[in-house]
Amino acid sequence: MFKIRPIYYVIAVISFMIFVACSSPNKPSAVTSPSSVVSTADNASQIHPSDGEAKFNINTSLEPELDLIVAKLKIDGLYDNINKARPYQNLDELVSKNVLTQAQFDQVKQMLTLDNTLTGEAKDVDYLVKLGLMKGHLLVAKELLDLKRPAEALPHVGHPIEELYVTVADQFKERGVADFKETMDEAKDWIKNKPQDPQVMPKFKAGMAAVDKAISALPETQRKSAKFIPQVINGLLDSASAEYGGAISGNKIEEVDYQDSRGFTTYAYMLYQDVQPQLQKDNSKAQAQLKTSLDDLRKTWPTVLPPSKPVFSGDEMAAKVKKIEQITKPLTSTSTSSRISSANTSTIASIQPGLTKFKGFVTASLTAAQAKDLTQAKKEMANAADAWDEVEDKIKANSLDAYKTIESGISDVQTSLVIPPNPDQDKSVKALESLLKTVDAYKGQQRQ
Repeated sequence: MFKIRPIYYVIAVISFMIFVACSSPNKPSAVTSPSSVVSTADNASQIHPSDGEAKFNINTSLEPELDLIVAKLKIDGLYDNINKARPYQNLDELVSKNVLTQAQFDQVKQMLTLDNTLTGEAKDVDYLVKLGLMKGHLLVAKELLDLKRPAEALPHVGHPIEELYVTVADQFKERGVADFKETMDEAKDWIKNKPQDPQVMPKFKAGMAAVDKAISALPETQRKSAKFIPQVINGLLDSASAEYGGAISGNKIEEVDYQDSRGFTTYAYMLYQDVQPQLQKDNSKAQAQLKTSLDDLRKTWPTVLPPSKPVFSGDEMAAKVKKIEQITKPLTSTSTSSRISSANTSTIASIQPGLTKFKGFVTASLTAAQAKDLTQAKKEMANAADAWDEVEDKIKANSLDAYKTIESGISDVQTSLVIPPNPDQDKSVKALESLLKTVDAYKGQQRQ
């Protein structure tokens, strides 16, 4: 089903989402009360998880994982409202806690869950990405504290507690991690109330050590894995991309989001350094490309304090992150072609008609978009959604990698064309063209 996948699909598709709700106290808050919002769900009416598909955990999902809910209901500040009312004992508390009206809740309840749907490696990737975001915040805070700028460091100590801690705290007991919220709160309080006190740095370091200890709950073999860590790097960089994009407006730079993206990238690079020797051994070409691309990406943030004008635009930075994602694909998954070559012939044959139907609607959408008829382009993608429903499970069974890659292209079309009320024609056309190339590549591999 057309949807923006949760963070644990980092192997192949983390390219445009997963930015964390790190709202600066200096940024204006556009929070609209549920009672004052008129829902305009038409643009998202075709995109929601069906029975058996992954749903969004209302207690632990980060902001990008709930973007689809926001797009469907058109409520500014919705994630902040959801986050402030956590934890929820049942989904109905979204209404009783005045986060949503009953009518709004009814539109999206099938998309939500309280269950932890992640298992195995995907769960561990998600765990380390979220702790890595916390670590990134603290790395930036340390830089600012060293510069004697405690007021600027404060939000980077507060955000891990306010926005990220709850998303992983339910896993601490099973992983043998002691609760450390009090330690983090204490560090924040000292920075806020006694910024010049000699105890500030020891309290801060205690918070940093607590995050490190939670990270170390993962087996060392996993933390040193050249297959596992690139997935985490992709998740961190995607969050960095989204934060940086939110920080840049023309030649102006919003300080907190700029620093968030710097911190996330800094920790991603630290993780890369940990596994660089193994990456070199496993795939020296990809390792060299990854290092070059990461070094280039880090030029985005010359210092912890924003430069007078951006080094790169948000789109340029996002393109660099996308390139890194492509480089890491051979490091994190089995090739699509090898999976397809061993697939059952009858399964492949059963895919072709539905895939051809899906491609036909996407092609029609592209034709309409090229003719600047974006309304018709959206309608064709709604038809494509129905066609995809008929074939996606077969493709997933045939090749999980191919399924994820096609869904990544679908999500790009969603964010470029379907969700925006006034989509950009050029971005829509490019997204549709890219999706068609992906489908053609998969069809070609089937014929091999």
